[in-house]
Amino acid sequence: MRSTGAKLNFKLEARQLGQALKRLPVEVRTKVARKGIRAWGKLAVRALRRAVIPQDLETRRDAALKVKTYKRGKVIWGAVGIRKDGARVGWRSHLWDGGFRVWQKGIKADGTPQKPVTRPGRNPNPRIVPFSQKRGWRDGKGRRNLGRRIGRTMYLSRTNARWQPEAGRFVRDAIEEAIRGL
Repeated sequence: MRSTGAKLNFKLEARQLGQALKRLPVEVRTKVARKGIRAWGKLAVRALRRAVIPQDLETRRDAALKVKTYKRGKVIWGAVGIRKDGARVGWRSHLWDGGFRVWQKGIKADGTPQKPVTRPGRNPNPRIVPFSQKRGWRDGKGRRNLGRRIGRTMYLSRTNARWQPEAGRFVRDAIEEAIRGL
């Protein structure tokens, strides 16, 4: 899963989980930690889906959890975010999280109104061939002509603030449950 810029993620190292994890057999430690991360992730994904605006069914569908283990179980990584692999909508999820500003139509880059079009549908500068024009004319304009910010729902940021601190508790609960089962 390729994830977006704003996502919930954390790393848990087996050494930092303390003596409780060391009481478990070596072959069970990684499974127990992954189980705790999955329990945390399922609830975080549900919260993320609830935070998405109701009309955006595709983003709700693409909310997902990924758990990955590195270095033979010593590092376990978990993330909750919007998938962007294949034909998914994750590439635009950061726009709805932080909002975006639309360039105002009919206004020049310096803020003055544009003169009305005399020949609609034609090249407004007939002496300039379209493929030879300079692109990137908005670079360095410093947001002078952008409209108000729209679409700022902060569904990823708020879910992150709420659920990221809870991850360690879920892993500790999974370890305690495994120790009780021994």
